[in-house]
Amino acid sequence: MIKLIASDMDGTLLNEEHVISERFWQQFEKLKKKGVTFVCASGRPYYNLIEYFREVSEDVYFISENGAYTVHNNEDISVNSLPVEHLADLVKLLETIPKIDIIMCGKHAAYVKNLDGEFAAEFAKYYNRYEIVDSFENIDDDIIKIAVCSLRGTEEFVFPHLEQFQDKFKITVSGFVWLDVTAKGTHKGKALSAIQKQLNISPDETMVIGDYLNDLTMFDVAEESFAVANAHPQIKAKAKHLTHSNNEDGVAEAISRMID
Repeated sequence: MIKLIASDMDGTLLNEEHVISERFWQQFEKLKKKGVTFVCASGRPYYNLIEYFREVSEDVYFISENGAYTVHNNEDISVNSLPVEHLADLVKLLETIPKIDIIMCGKHAAYVKNLDGEFAAEFAKYYNRYEIVDSFENIDDDIIKIAVCSLRGTEEFVFPHLEQFQDKFKITVSGFVWLDVTAKGTHKGKALSAIQKQLNISPDETMVIGDYLNDLTMFDVAEESFAVANAHPQIKAKAKHLTHSNNEDGVAEAISRMID
C-alpha cells in the first residue's frame, strides 16, 4: 500500500506555464483522506515552493534545492551547506566558463551579480527572493547550492568543465539550462529517505514521479516510480511506469492509477 508520494515540480507537476492543474488538487484531497503523505521534491528554493502550496503547506513535505534543504511545517529536517574550503576555487573556475550565469543559493535568498536579458526571465521563474551583489564572498547566509544557468545547455557546455570538483561536490544536471552544485552526498533520494525514516514509511510504501536526471536518486528509494512522457531518456529507462506529460496532468494520472 502506498503511504508516501514524492513528485518533482518543473517538467513534472508544473505544466509549461508553471501551473499546477485542478485535477492534481482533486487527487491531493484524496491523498489526505487516505492518509497518504505528499512530498514536493524540487531544485527550486523552499521559499518559492511554499508559494505553490501556501494553503496546504502543513500537509506537504518539501525537498528543496535538490535535497540540500528539507522542511516540514516550517521546521528543518535537514540542511546541507556547501563545504567552504573548496567553494572559492569552484566559483573561480565557474567564472571562467563563457556564457553562463551563477546563482549562490542561501536558505533565505538567492544572490546574483547580474540580472538581465534572457537570464533574467529564466531566473524570475524560480527565485522570488534575491539580492544583487558585487561579490560572492562574505554572503551572510547558509549557502546550500550553486545554480548555474546556461541557455545553450548545461549538460554539454558546463558539466564537462567541472570534472576536477566531482570528488568534492555533488554536481547534477537538473534541467536543460540548469546545473546544480550541492554538498557531496546531497540529493533528492537521500532527503526522501530522511522523510521516510521520520514517518516510518518504507521504500515499498513509496511512489515517485519525475522527469530529469536530478530525480534518479529518488527512484532508488521507491518501489513504484513513474516517468512523465516528456522525461529524459534515462528517467524513462529507470522508471517502472510511464504516465502522461506534464502538460497532460501526468502526475494526477499517476496518482489516480495508484490510489483510485
